[in-house]
Amino acid sequence: MLKLKNKEWLAAAGAVSLCLAVLFWVFVHCAIREAAARLEGEARQIRLEVTAVQNYQNAHLDKDKYVKEISDAQQQADKAMPRDFEQASFISRLQREALQAGLTLRQVRPGEPRQAAEGCRTLPVHVQLGGNYFQLLDFLRALGQEERFLQFREMEIKSKDGQLDCGLQLNIFAEPAS
Repeated sequence: MLKLKNKEWLAAAGAVSLCLAVLFWVFVHCAIREAAARLEGEARQIRLEVTAVQNYQNAHLDKDKYVKEISDAQQQADKAMPRDFEQASFISRLQREALQAGLTLRQVRPGEPRQAAEGCRTLPVHVQLGGNYFQLLDFLRALGQEERFLQFREMEIKSKDGQLDCGLQLNIFAEPAS
């Protein structure tokens, strides 16, 4: 057996202790730090989810009120894009808005319905109007405030004897055919 002197024992003990410390650092401490970082990330994610749930619950404390809000939003969406084109009611609204604005509604000519790229159906409507600038402006504002979704495709305005002749090309929309 190898005989070591006191200083050699001390040096050997120090070397073994240093090796054990390095091994502890590599295999235990680093693994624990890695696991702690992972668990901290998971805890952060869970806190975010809990906060989101609490915010949702706080925003919808009254279930009946929330159901009413959803129902109102659905009704508004149904008015914006009804199941059918409802041409008669749309033309009636056009006539009413033109009369209220003081315009002469000369012609309303619906086109052929077609399938839009977004999946909904569209109906082009050509409208001929006559009146002055401010009447036309009032009419266009009223159409802009319409609950129903409208798309202005084209507008042609000609001045004739101090009056404006306006041709509008509109699209109205309906839900996809089922």
